[in-house]
Amino acid sequence: MPLSSESGGLLLWFTRPSEGINYNFISSIYALGAVLSLSLFGLEYVLSSIYLQKEDGEDVEEGSLAEFSRQLEGLHLIFMPFFPCLLWSLFVRSRWSKRQPTKDKNA
Repeated sequence: MPLSSESGGLLLWFTRPSEGINYNFISSIYALGAVLSLSLFGLEYVLSSIYLQKEDGEDVEEGSLAEFSRQLEGLHLIFMPFFPCLLWSLFVRSRWSKRQPTKDKNA
């Protein structure tokens, strides 16, 4: 693919909306993944502050919730790629929505 001014360069090619793709759906899925990442981080933060506080190098509590909070550590990192993808999809969605034909409400 040439990077001439006619094609708009690599950045414009990367953010050019494709025909037949609903970018509202794509953006909502990426937003769901980002919210899931934030939720897992919040849950990890709350549970670790309650169940995994260290005093003199020993765990404060033992039990199923303490074990669950240990297993939850770092799980939000799996969903971190959704954030840049969300930004990209919102940018492409804005270009896609400008290209969509506007519907006349009076017709």
